[in-house]
Amino acid sequence: MTRVVEAGRKRYGLYGWLMAALVAACLIGMPPVHAAGDAAPGPVQVVKTLHAALLKSMKAGSQAGFQGRYDLLQPVVKKTFDFHFIGAMVLGQDWSKLTSDEQQKFEHTMWRYTTANYASQFSSFDGEHFTSATVSDYRKGIKLVKTQLVDSSGKHHDFVYMLHQTQGNWRIINVIADGVSDLSLKRSQYQSVLENQGFATLISKLDQDIKRMSH
Repeated sequence: MTRVVEAGRKRYGLYGWLMAALVAACLIGMPPVHAAGDAAPGPVQVVKTLHAALLKSMKAGSQAGFQGRYDLLQPVVKKTFDFHFIGAMVLGQDWSKLTSDEQQKFEHTMWRYTTANYASQFSSFDGEHFTSATVSDYRKGIKLVKTQLVDSSGKHHDFVYMLHQTQGNWRIINVIADGVSDLSLKRSQYQSVLENQGFATLISKLDQDIKRMSH
């Protein structure tokens, strides 16, 4: 996990932050969201729910295997992320060109891809822990939850989660790890494949990545 974060930070640090701001700016004009009910978990609790599952995956480790960790994480990832919104942001203007079935296919594939990525990266435990999370306003309708992952050597890795409300629930729409915006990386990679090779090829490539991560 540490090596992945380090490599991404060196390559995309400032770019990730700038693109995160640009993507967030695209939120202006999105349909209004519903207010959360009193019983709905707040932004910090949503992030804590994801972190608890990630730590559980790490502790399950090789004994659970990839599939065991995947099965553990899949329902939590679905519960804490808004893949419809992520799909629209990642594919930009091409999103509206997809059929309803294609949009649902992409959302489902992103759910599987995100789960597989977490199951692959959070695969062993060596005393890591997340620090207390703090929440702040980013712009209207968007909260930032900041926390750190502390590895066994005491080194801190910054994590910033962007969340918005949909149907009364807070959901993650972007994760920025040590300055690397996940949404921005996907946007730059996936749009090119979609425009040049088509939707079927994009899904095929993502399926291949999922298969690769499982080994």
